Amino acid sequence: MPTEVIAFYKRRGVPCVNFYPDVSFAVHGRYIPKALPLYDHIFTTKSWGIADMQSQLGVKSVSFLELGSTRSSSAAGIDSEDRQRYGCDVVFIGTWSPKKEALLASLRRALPAAR
Repeated sequence: MPTEVIAFYKRRGVPCVNFYPDVSFAVHGRYIPKALPLYDHIFTTKSWGIADMQSQLGVKSVSFLELGSTRSSSAAGIDSEDRQRYGCDVVFIGTWSPKKEALLASLRRALPAAR
């Protein structure tokens, strides 16, 4: 059971942190709602997730982590050489799948000038 795994590591002094990008903690079975309150900290990608986790699950330490697809999270402090070398208009960070490859190929066709 997931709660036993978290408890095992916490007894050994290992900080347990959860990155929870999903919309709901209630629709994926009974284990997630039981496990989330056990973590030392949770990062949620939903701004409303903080209040929901606190009020519905009693989670004490949770914060909002904005997804990397927003302009406000763009890299700051990059020098001009790195910006020239690595700068681009579109970035994909994730795991390959046929569906994602098709989606990105479609984007490439729609925006041929995008770097």
